[in-house]
Amino acid sequence: ALEPKEKVALTLHNTQAIDQVTHLPVITASGLVADHLMDAFLAGASGVGVGTVIRQAADRTAAIRELLNAM
Repeated sequence: ALEPKEKVALTLHNTQAIDQVTHLPVITASGLVADHLMDAFLAGASGVGVGTVIRQAADRTAAIRELLNAM
């Protein structure tokens, strides 16, 4: 299994690679949290899946606010 930092790096790398070969919007996910959202958009993502972050949060409202503030 990958370490969290390795998983994020791979996700961002793959996002950028896919974005470079298509003109379609790219949605990315897998290991991303609020701290990584801007990196995902800079890598070419048009959207970011963060369902696990919200589902696993003790306070879902706070988790959603943190994600929104990160954007």
